[in-house]
Amino acid sequence: MSSHFGLVANPAAFHVSANRLGQVEGQWQPFRPRAPFARFRA
Repeated sequence: MSSHFGLVANPAAFHVSANRLGQVEGQWQPFRPRAPFARFRA
């Protein structure tokens, strides 16, 4: 868990954001975290 301000210092938040923004338009898939970020799943 993190505040909105804390997201800028959270490596998992950067990973999720990059993953979401890197998707090809029209080919959306749900986020599936991979190691080491899988353990941080809320």
